[in-house]
Amino acid sequence: DADLGGAEAELFCLELGGTALRPDFPQELRRVGGGDRGLTIGRAVQKRLHWEALQEGVSQYVSREHFRIERRRDGGPNRGFCVLPLGSNLMWLVRNGARR
Repeated sequence: DADLGGAEAELFCLELGGTALRPDFPQELRRVGGGDRGLTIGRAVQKRLHWEALQEGVSQYVSREHFRIERRRDGGPNRGFCVLPLGSNLMWLVRNGARR
């Protein structure tokens, strides 16, 4: 499975949650961290995590490379990170409790 390889500082993390997760999947294993080079999420990238964490039949809705988080480099006022969809499966963005 892909990781940061110890060479890059973790700047953000994503935590798996929701009804698609196995209820007994340990809380401490639900996090995936990313750094300055960003992070790609998908079945092909975090094979073991998706295999162990998701309930049966759910992985078909996660693309091999589902989405990527990248650092914005435009130098404008909206610096930070952005989410880029990569696969053909649907994504929902929830920010501050509201689906967008």
